[in-house]
Amino acid sequence: MRQKAAGEIRAGGGVQGWKLVQRQGKRKWRDETFAERYLVAAGVAAFNTKLKSPAQAEAAAKKIAKETGQKVSINLSGLTVLSDPGTALVQETDPRPAIRGSDEVFDVVEIDPLS
Repeated sequence: MRQKAAGEIRAGGGVQGWKLVQRQGKRKWRDETFAERYLVAAGVAAFNTKLKSPAQAEAAAKKIAKETGQKVSINLSGLTVLSDPGTALVQETDPRPAIRGSDEVFDVVEIDPLS
């Protein structure tokens, strides 16, 4: 039922009391090799058994700063991308803004087949 309602909204229709909102995405590395070099150079342990996620790397840097009393600053903005999180069907009372349906994104073009 939720899939049907979400499909109806995506197609430009409405479902009383419901809307589609953007889910929260998670960051991932643009280039894991470069991120690894950057983190190692900054003194951040880059691996658990695989390369740490951006959030884990930031937490590790904060932990090092707290333990050593030194400022450990890492800027990951150029190293990460935000994955497409998809959408979620929520009640209209949810504070997140509704995404636009396809009827709002595309112009409706009527074609006269006889012309």
